[in-house]
Amino acid sequence: MAADESVLWVVVFDEDLQLHVEACAYLAGLRGAGRAFNTEKSYAGRIALYLSYCQGHGLDWAGPSLSQLMAMMRWLVDEPMPSRSRKPGAPVRYRSEGTANAIMGTVGEFLSWCSLQGWVPPTVVNTLTQPKFLRYLPAGFDPGEDGQHRTIMTRTIKYRVAIPGYEWLTDEEIDVLLGLARHDRDRFLIQLLSQAGMFSGGRPGRWRLDPRVCAAQRLLVRTVAITTGVVQGSEAACHRVQPR
Repeated sequence: MAADESVLWVVVFDEDLQLHVEACAYLAGLRGAGRAFNTEKSYAGRIALYLSYCQGHGLDWAGPSLSQLMAMMRWLVDEPMPSRSRKPGAPVRYRSEGTANAIMGTVGEFLSWCSLQGWVPPTVVNTLTQPKFLRYLPAGFDPGEDGQHRTIMTRTIKYRVAIPGYEWLTDEEIDVLLGLARHDRDRFLIQLLSQAGMFSGGRPGRWRLDPRVCAAQRLLVRTVAITTGVVQGSEAACHRVQPR
């Protein structure tokens, strides 16, 4: 076991738990760049999903065409997600277009990084972005002296989704939540989120100083040796491994 009890994520490609070299190298690069533990966790699952899709549809993961990536984007929202309940008759769940955008964004970053390593042709990466001229500038945006900053690069594969507004609780609603909390930890998390405005979709771990907190998490810190998550019942999966 490592002295710091660090935990890392890897991607395996078949039932023999063979590591996917390129995906594992990309995740190692995220750790080296200081990315958050939950970011690595999310990216590992998305990359495993992409590799599973390519294998299930007979595609070369390192050389997809633009039309094949767009077909995957449509598949993400059309294909039902695995049920979380073992009971029959559970409601069918689908991914939102925003979730599909997040997955395809990770796939694009993965392919771009692999292209820098010489594993993916540059022609694949070139199809992922396109120039866009900003006619209406956001508040505070600097267009440059000659307007050179008005042209930016945007993703080619992306759903148009409305950006949801921010939601917040009043002081009275926060007091109600504090009164309903049964544990000191829950009261601490509620107070921390209300005062600091931290992101509420993560979870702090003792593996790194991650400021993102999830108040709904039952266990604040949990260390396991290996956790396996098979994606869509296919052969590509992501694993959380505690080095020894």
